[in-house]
Formats: sequence, C-alpha cells, structure tokens
Amino acid sequence: MLVLPIIPRIGIRFYLIDELQRWIERRTATQRKASYYNSLLTSDSHAKELRLFDLGDLFKTRFRRTRQHLLKEKFELAKRRTVAEFSTTILSVIAMWGAYAFIAYQTVTGMITVGDLVLYNQSFRKAYSSIWSLLQGAVGLYEDMQFLGYLFEFLDFQPKIVDPPEPKLVPRPMQVGIEFKHVDFAYPGSTRQAITDVSLKIQPGEVIALVGENG
Repeated sequence: MLVLPIIPRIGIRFYLIDELQRWIERRTATQRKASYYNSLLTSDSHAKELRLFDLGDLFKTRFRRTRQHLLKEKFELAKRRTVAEFSTTILSVIAMWGAYAFIAYQTVTGMITVGDLVLYNQSFRKAYSSIWSLLQGAVGLYEDMQFLGYLFEFLDFQPKIVDPPEPKLVPRPMQVGIEFKHVDFAYPGSTRQAITDVSLKIQPGEVIALVGENG
C-alpha cells in the first residue's frame, strides 16, 4: 500500500528522463550550431571578418531562428513534464488520502483504537518518506548513468588515424622537404572538394599558403 502512491510518480520520472535524453541526442548538432553562431557574434576574434563581409545580420538571423526552434521544443518538453508530474502527484495524493480514510474508517467502526490510529499514521508517514527518498535516489542514479553512458561511449571510440606498425622518424634537420602528389581534400560531411589534384613540394624552411575564398 505504501508503494502504490509512489509508483506513478517514479515511473513517469524514468520516462521523462529517457525522453529528455532522446531529445538531447536528436538536437546535439543543432545546439552546437547555435553555439557556433553565438561565438561568431560575440567573440572579438571574428569581428573583422563579420564587418568586412557584412555577415552580422545573416548570422544573427540564423542564431535567432535556431535558438527559437530549440526553445520551442524545450518548452514543449517542460510543459509535458509539468502536466505529467502534476497528474501523477494528484493520483499519489488521492491514494494516500484513501489509505488515511481506510485507517480512519477502521477507527470509527471500532476495529482499531485511537492509539492504533496514531501509531499507524506515524508509521505510514515515516515509511512513505523513507521509500520516497530511496526511489528518488534511484531516479537520480539512473539520470547520472545516462550521462556516464555518453562518457563511456566516447572513451570506446577507436581512432580512425592509427600509428603505422613501423613508424619512420622525420629527420632533423629536414633535408628533403615534403612533397604532395595529386592530393584531393573534402571536409567531413561535404561532397565538395576543397582542393583537387594538388601537387607541390615544400622545401625545408619554405612557407606555403593555400589561399581560398574565405581565407
């Protein structure tokens, strides 16, 4: 009987934690994009480029649109969370008062004494508080484990660039230089080639710059 009023509240909290984690996973890229726009607009290191290319209004519009989208979804999550927790709290209160009414009915009908009523009331309160604290701790532990899961997933990542089994040391001082033959490069996630079929040789002490449209 003591656990029944708590089960709905605890169950909905587990569900809401999972829902929040799913939302975070879906919107990680969007949040990073918003953070990137924010750093462009607020950092003095990008001020010259923003003014030179007149990009301030463009990035402000993108930042505002991205943040509004995220805030709207967060508000919907918070609203559902509030409604769900309020509903389960009402159910728990009804269940608790039902238990109190049952004890009071037994007292009125003479099935138990007034002393028993006081004893049951105090025992019920203490037991309910202990069980609630225990389950609250379980919910907090479950939430922490969600974040630890991301940490362990990150630590399990295997590097895509690995050291060769027999690495060769770069001679010091460099005698020959570095040579590139027919090199292509595209940024991750893009199909557009940043450089195509580039061949060059950099002599020791020589400085070479590849200059594009934006730097």
